[in-house]
Amino acid sequence: MLIGIVPTALFMAVIFYQGWRKRIRSAGAGTTSRAVKAAFTEAGIATIVMALVFGWVAYQRQDWSIWFLYPVVVCALQGATAIGWFAAAACLGLLIDQTQTYLLALGVALIICMALPG
Repeated sequence: MLIGIVPTALFMAVIFYQGWRKRIRSAGAGTTSRAVKAAFTEAGIATIVMALVFGWVAYQRQDWSIWFLYPVVVCALQGATAIGWFAAAACLGLLIDQTQTYLLALGVALIICMALPG
């Protein structure tokens, strides 16, 4: 479980630090800019809450396959902005019982849907 928690904690620390550091310089103050920021903020909060819930249930039941549902839900939430994430969620759902293939598909989805476009 530490393999998932430590990188997430480090990533969140960097994100909070960068957000705090750049809080004075706003990229835009228009209605559209505020709406986009609010949507991503809410999606981020929902993702954190889901991680806590999925992690807690997986820990309580000692069934780590429950934890594999978390990336599927995150991909589905990301699907609100890009159809590739919906496809990734569907593929991951089908591969949930095949751990190695599941992790490979998740890695490919992250590269294709997140790293390549940006």
